[in-house]
Amino acid sequence: MSLLYFISCILLLSSTPPRSIPEEGRSFPTIRDLDRMVDKSEDYERRRLAGLDSLRALERVKSDEESLYIIYSDICSIYDRYQTDSALIYAKKAVRMASRLKDNEMNRSRMTRALTMLGKQFETAGMHNEALETLGQIDRHTATAEEMTSAYNFYIFVYESLKSQCLDPDAIPQYDRQIENYKDSVLRVSPGRVVTLSEKRLDTGDCLGALELLLPLYDTTDISSARMGSIALLAADIHFRMGLKQEARNYLIVSAISDILNGKKEYIALRRLGIELYKEGDITRAYKYLSKSLKDATFCNARIKIDEIVPMLSIVEDAYSEQKEMIWNIVVLSLVVVSLLVLALMVLIQRERKEKQVYAQLSRKLRQARELQEETTAQVREASNIKDTYITGLMLECIHRIESLDNYRQNLNRMALAGEMRGLQKELKSKAVVEQEWDSFYNVFDKTFLSLFPDFIVDFNRLMKDSGKITNCTRGSLTQELRTFALVRLGISSSEKIATLLRYSRSTIYNYRSKARANALNPATFEDDLMKIQSI
Repeated sequence: MSLLYFISCILLLSSTPPRSIPEEGRSFPTIRDLDRMVDKSEDYERRRLAGLDSLRALERVKSDEESLYIIYSDICSIYDRYQTDSALIYAKKAVRMASRLKDNEMNRSRMTRALTMLGKQFETAGMHNEALETLGQIDRHTATAEEMTSAYNFYIFVYESLKSQCLDPDAIPQYDRQIENYKDSVLRVSPGRVVTLSEKRLDTGDCLGALELLLPLYDTTDISSARMGSIALLAADIHFRMGLKQEARNYLIVSAISDILNGKKEYIALRRLGIELYKEGDITRAYKYLSKSLKDATFCNARIKIDEIVPMLSIVEDAYSEQKEMIWNIVVLSLVVVSLLVLALMVLIQRERKEKQVYAQLSRKLRQARELQEETTAQVREASNIKDTYITGLMLECIHRIESLDNYRQNLNRMALAGEMRGLQKELKSKAVVEQEWDSFYNVFDKTFLSLFPDFIVDFNRLMKDSGKITNCTRGSLTQELRTFALVRLGISSSEKIATLLRYSRSTIYNYRSKARANALNPATFEDDLMKIQSI
């Protein structure tokens, strides 16, 4: 523990003999941890509401008062500090069910708990008179110590709320007396209640004594416990009283995270932390925390919290707007400065360019020539590969066609010399030879093209939706539709030329291209993507 810590405590407790507090060896979550929790708060709210559907299903099928009382109490507990309107409805239902049950010790205890739940919801909604009236209906003679402790605590909450809203300074001491009396009542029925004992010591200015009582309870309470929110909040109050703002902020973070883990929407720590961050100049985070606090309080219908948050949020919102405006002005100023720097740099570059004009021009031309050469070399390499392959194939195919035509001529000549005029006439009328030659031509075209683009069919289908993929190809050959796009890939983009080469009408070729574009994954860039299919 630092020397400053002791000095602060001694100055605050000058009338009380100094005592040591438990050793400060604790680790705390950081403000960034809280940021992440705030962003994920809806996940924890969903977990809180996870059991509602099953309880509502039971509510529809159960008819006996005892079961319904338990169901209403459970639903009210889920909605407590989450959605006050719904919690209030089920608290009233629990009171009605408790009133119908047989008058015995167990059911009187149920009535006490139901009235306490109802009073708590009235207090959260800011209905102080109704809360006091409801709590006044509790039979103090039959209630257990635990039940009265809970009731007295809610009395304290009511009078603290009344005190915070009081505009008459003369009435505040009356509320202070009521709060003090009910704290004494809590200790009378539950003498070992650590939180209340710690609050009593804090009220007398004994901060060290309050911490001595509270910190062991803090150390043994898990952050996911519903109790941790109030325990850590009290620890923060004690440290604020001692002037230790950083330590107090650490406990506020713990309290806020605990509230989020329990899916609460009616809480104090996040709001107070937002105010402290505003004082420290962290406007963005303060605005985020206060905005969430107001949103949650409005959802919960916690009117007191709304009244407490709105004025401060208005101040923070103004500061946040000013900060955004200032940041925008800084951005504009930065852009102006950068523009001036760019302008100055351009002047310097221009001067440098004039001084070294010859060398710069040569360098630029050389660089452009190199880039153009690389681009051209790649294009020429592919074009050369394609042309060499097709020229070689074309020459071989022409030689084959010439030999085939010579054979055909010799055959017709033999028939003519033999006087087989009928057979000669039949051969001349038949288109079988022509069709055979076209089939041979397409076969050579397919094989030659696929030797250059072996993955063309696979790459083509990758560009298409499932409905447009072509899967009916024979190995080593192309369909007429694929031949259309093979010619496009080879650089023949004219539908008229493609129609001539494939012996189709222009409308058929146009339909092929339109249909493929409509079934493409990216219709607007389909043919550009097609041209990017690589050759070997």
